[in-house]
Amino acid sequence: MRHRCITLAAVLFALMLGACQAKNDYPGRYFDYSGKDGCSPPNIGHGLGGDLPGFARNSIEGMMAISSMQSSDCFKNWEVDLNQAVDVIVLSHDSAFGDRDLGSLSRDQLPEGISTLDEFTSALLKLDLQKPLILDIKKVSNPDLWPEMRKAARTIKERGKISVWFIIDGNDADAHAGICDFLNGEFEVMLYRKGGPLCT
Repeated sequence: MRHRCITLAAVLFALMLGACQAKNDYPGRYFDYSGKDGCSPPNIGHGLGGDLPGFARNSIEGMMAISSMQSSDCFKNWEVDLNQAVDVIVLSHDSAFGDRDLGSLSRDQLPEGISTLDEFTSALLKLDLQKPLILDIKKVSNPDLWPEMRKAARTIKERGKISVWFIIDGNDADAHAGICDFLNGEFEVMLYRKGGPLCT
């Protein structure tokens, strides 16, 4: 009887540990940009290959070009920057494009070279996905656009069969107050600079 209790306790512990790991199974290696692992660039998938010569950051063309590199240990995950226009989420590290503020432009006013999140999602799902995806929220402070962001994350996770996380700069977390309640534990939101999870 004692042996059965110990076995049952071990099984329950393993299940609980597995659940915790599944919840917090974010790619910690993403945060290591030290170069100690010999990777240069530190992550091939960062900015959809934008750290490699000849590829524009956050471009669908770059994403397509690097998809064959996913077997590399230096391809740690796909990573793309999210910003906002008036009525759509766009792939951009900065909230301005030249002298134009992206936040003041509608979908049909976007400059050439700026892709929308739905265009990215559609293109990504045509690839043989082997690595997880990190959606880096630069500035998507308009809560009316959050459903689009969640829908993309769900679609990629379910159809692409890969893990999806959000990250946000700890200095910008206040501008996105309420996002934890909105996501309601469905997706992890990690902080960089300050580190750790935003939603606890």
